[in-house]
Amino acid sequence: MTPIELSDKFRGIFNSTFTFIGFLNTDGVLLEANNTAVEVAGITHDDVIGKYFWDCYWWQSSTLERERLRENFAKALSGQAVTYEAEVLIKDGARTTILFSLRPVKNSQGDVIFIIPEGSPIQQLVDARTRMEAIIDGANAAVWEWNLHKDEMRIDKRWAEMLGFTLEVLTPFSFKQWLDLIHPADKDLAIKQLEACTKMAAHSYEMHYRVMHKTGKYIWVVDRAKLFDLTKNGSYDSLIGTRQDISQLASYQEKLRVVEDTFSNSFYHSGIGMALVSTEGQWLKVNPALSNMLGYTEAEFLRLTFQDITHPDDLQADLELLYETIDGKRESYQMEKRYRHKQGHFIDAILCVSTVRSEDSKVLYFVSQIIDISERKHVERLKNEFISTVSHELRTPLTSILGSIKLILSGKLLSTQSLPAKVSYLLKIAQENTERLAFLVNDLLDIEKISEGRMTYNLIPHQLVDLIEQAINSVAHYSEHLLIKDFSPAAAQAVVNVDEHRFIQVVINLLSNAIKFSLAKYPVKVQATITDGYAKISVEDKGIGISEAFVPHVFEKFSQADSGNIRSVKGSGLGLAISKALIEGMNGHIGYESVEGQGSTFWILLPIN
Repeated sequence: MTPIELSDKFRGIFNSTFTFIGFLNTDGVLLEANNTAVEVAGITHDDVIGKYFWDCYWWQSSTLERERLRENFAKALSGQAVTYEAEVLIKDGARTTILFSLRPVKNSQGDVIFIIPEGSPIQQLVDARTRMEAIIDGANAAVWEWNLHKDEMRIDKRWAEMLGFTLEVLTPFSFKQWLDLIHPADKDLAIKQLEACTKMAAHSYEMHYRVMHKTGKYIWVVDRAKLFDLTKNGSYDSLIGTRQDISQLASYQEKLRVVEDTFSNSFYHSGIGMALVSTEGQWLKVNPALSNMLGYTEAEFLRLTFQDITHPDDLQADLELLYETIDGKRESYQMEKRYRHKQGHFIDAILCVSTVRSEDSKVLYFVSQIIDISERKHVERLKNEFISTVSHELRTPLTSILGSIKLILSGKLLSTQSLPAKVSYLLKIAQENTERLAFLVNDLLDIEKISEGRMTYNLIPHQLVDLIEQAINSVAHYSEHLLIKDFSPAAAQAVVNVDEHRFIQVVINLLSNAIKFSLAKYPVKVQATITDGYAKISVEDKGIGISEAFVPHVFEKFSQADSGNIRSVKGSGLGLAISKALIEGMNGHIGYESVEGQGSTFWILLPIN
């Protein structure tokens, strides 16, 4: 095939262009190709001239490209100009995308005599478009364009699917249709913002609003758009934008709003003091109840830290709990403390602190609830003062009365045989009740000392089993129960540092409870063992056990479970509270296991010497 004849001038232009240009005859044979086309591919003219165009090097990128070329060549041969994007081979087998066209050249009779193939490299544009598509796809965004001079809009497949439609159903699509889909309550604002943008009061536009889904429900979307295609007269031809479905985000935001409103209402209308406090102790926000409690205005609070108004004796304990919370050792804490009122006096309060943490578990701030217990503390002080006064006033006359009764019953004043039987009986009842009252007074005095921190202990080494034996002997004379002793060899040799009198007092209390709350036919077992450097003393009964309702009150003051008809010895309800304080004062621990209806085991742990 003879190459096409070109003038030198035309050939110079033909070879110097940056695009790939050639000539094809009506059979599809390549008659001529410019230098750009062969140099980019790293081939010579002899490699391609005279070959069918689809067999040339460029088109060996894929079978699909060769088939598309044949189809489009047929269209060009029929007189139709064709333009499309094609992937071709260039030097060293690399691939690039070109904007490729096939344009027919006709003679004066209108017959096609040549086909001109032309390709312009657009790989950078394709890469940029691919990146943009990836961004849009990753953002789950739809794309739309509004022709500002016509009532028409172009939308993509995702835009249609977002509303439950196919693209075919919404093609063609008008601006009026777009408006009709907007929720009536949002339409005016959407139009207003669009008008501001199209009239160039703003060059971009963002709007959150609701649009109707195919199902009839409304979904939340966000449209973002910008003016495009500036004309010679200074106006714009189109508005191009994206749309995202934010229904889930809107739902989360609504739930968050409800939570925030609920917290805000609870915070500001709560009857107890509440505050948000920084990790450094700065008051961030306080409610009216706290201002009323402590006398500071909110503005005054925000200039202070909690350290500024905490009683000096309570500050260290509060800070230690705070640091443990920051370090993740605890999620919350509660304590009694005193706050300084604006007028200078101190307010007793219960402080409850919880944390608000970030996703990486860092404490953002604290939520503090502060309950005024000044009145309760005042009543407690009055009660303690009353108990203390009464106890001290009763102790001396009780000792005198009890001593006198015992002296009469001892027969030292006169023979008990000379006393009428009824008088002796009444004197014994008086002795028992006076002793019970004396025990109560002693318990009250003990609890007073413990509450005020005045209880002292004489901690010296003692043989453990000797002390337990003394306690057992103290109750054996009035108990109808079989008392079973089970001391391990190690316990029999163990020495503990305790206050003899106080330790025996605790064991007697546990034995008395076991006897009181179980029938006489069941034995009471006293056991002593050594484990991990600790002596464990257990008192086990087969009595009524502890009900689930009473569990929180076992070691509280003035608490006593109802033992029903088997109760033979009355008590003050102070025994276990005193026992717990005494054992802890001797560096030990006290606890229990119980099954309601089957019995209880109370135990003491003490470090061995």
